[in-house]
Amino acid sequence: MIAPSRLIAEPRSGGWAALGLFRRLRNSGPSAALTGIIAALALFVALVLANRATLVGEVVLVGDYASDLLQTQRAEHGWLLVGHYNTYWCNHPGPFFLYVRLLGQWLVGGWTGSVFGAQLIGVMAGNALFLGLFVGLAHGLARRVGADNWRAAAAVSVSLLLILAQLSVQSGGGESLLAVFWMPHVLVAPFLAFLIAVAMTLLGSGAGLMVASFCLAALVHGYIPMPMIAGPIWLLAVLLGAWNRRRQGVGGFPRPVWIGVGVVGLVFALPPVLDLWLYPPGNLFRILAAAAKSREEAPLLSVFEVVRLLKAQWARVNSWLWLVMLVGLLGSLAAGRGRSIWAAVFLTVFFASATSALTFLATVGPPSDYTAKYFIAAALLPISVGGLLLTVELGRRRRGLDWVAAGLGLLILAGTASLHNPYRMRSEMQVVSWLLTQAIAAETPPETQVQLDAEPPDPTLWRAGDESGRIASLLSGILLGLDHFSMSSCYRNPVMDFYVTPYRICSQSPSRRIKAYHMALTPCPAEPPQTFERIGEGVVFRISWRMKESRCLAFAPIP
Repeated sequence: MIAPSRLIAEPRSGGWAALGLFRRLRNSGPSAALTGIIAALALFVALVLANRATLVGEVVLVGDYASDLLQTQRAEHGWLLVGHYNTYWCNHPGPFFLYVRLLGQWLVGGWTGSVFGAQLIGVMAGNALFLGLFVGLAHGLARRVGADNWRAAAAVSVSLLLILAQLSVQSGGGESLLAVFWMPHVLVAPFLAFLIAVAMTLLGSGAGLMVASFCLAALVHGYIPMPMIAGPIWLLAVLLGAWNRRRQGVGGFPRPVWIGVGVVGLVFALPPVLDLWLYPPGNLFRILAAAAKSREEAPLLSVFEVVRLLKAQWARVNSWLWLVMLVGLLGSLAAGRGRSIWAAVFLTVFFASATSALTFLATVGPPSDYTAKYFIAAALLPISVGGLLLTVELGRRRRGLDWVAAGLGLLILAGTASLHNPYRMRSEMQVVSWLLTQAIAAETPPETQVQLDAEPPDPTLWRAGDESGRIASLLSGILLGLDHFSMSSCYRNPVMDFYVTPYRICSQSPSRRIKAYHMALTPCPAEPPQTFERIGEGVVFRISWRMKESRCLAFAPIP
């Protein structure tokens, strides 16, 4: 027979265990992993709340945004194996960031009311994940200069707030870069996490190597130049980090770390390899062919153009953030702490600058600002570390002063910045796209496939942001818009399969009735119509958005 005391011992022991865990947390503070998780969750919730109106509203998409949603539709036909489109007539190497968006669609698609809103939640979750990794590693840096877990938590709070102070206004007009769907901006958070992981790897951290490997794999999936930019940085960090560990007498990186690195590499390598096998010659071949052909079309960037391109990213940084970094640098060095950390940070920034410059020197012109958006992370790394070490020193001088700094930083950020990104609903291209979509839907009989025809954009002009890409912007917008009316639609020219996906290229032998339309840029008549209800024999729109001079779009049925 079980004694009565035994009957109450188990619930009491469980309660005492929970209480003991709480006491240990209170006494020792949150670990690096827990701090990173809390930061990621808090940032994600803040982003969702700040953008809830956008998430549940209807948004008319054109251009890159519409193309990215078309790319995720590949999942309806099987596994995603390639990334979003590239203006060199291929796709970026892997689907990681597309899957992040799809995860949002699968989990909360019913709540948002639109595919775009659900996928934007995925983008926010991805940014929160990478900044959570950054915070966890920054916590480790604070511990290296003697801060306990609570002081480290306060320090990384300030570090994260400095990052948010910049990224909340990066896309202009008080709009948060962390809530942006555009891929050049999406790369900033993972590149920042990669850089701090590299700095930790240089210091001999196995956790840093794991995170650096994961971020590297994600970046390679998302951007064609990343193997040349981030790959050498990772390799140098591994070599120098292993040397640093041996110098400290602890040997190389542990075997479990290398097993984890190998698993990450295999998982991320699988989609491009499967694409080579299932759809020969594969997207990787198209990337190599495009790189070779591009050098025949245009000259390489000059040293001056590359320096100006990279410098432009750092020029966007608020000047007071550099002051914070300088004070943190001088304060920590004067206290005799953080020398190895600063050495690792500045070496990482040097590596990132060198590999970026060398990569762009091997790139054809003209230079495009969006290609280097990620590089602002190389400025944010020393700034955030400066804020981190400055806060640690404040906490040393007076108990609680570090948390006061974190609280003041939060209040200042809340009053001066925004995590909101109000997607523009009434841009000229959106209006034209939606009017055309509605008119097509109104005059197309049921069970009829809409086929669109247009001259593909000139690749060189497209990369330069010229008017040639406006046709592609409208094309993706109309195809996506017709999905809203549950209508089958496709594009006739197969050379654009990288942009609209092969599943949106028209079949040579359609199985249903078709209704075809042609669109082209044309000189403007004296008074082109701006609104209409039916297409009839054709319509003409004046389009001036991002063009050197106003042009007109002619859109007409094909007999």
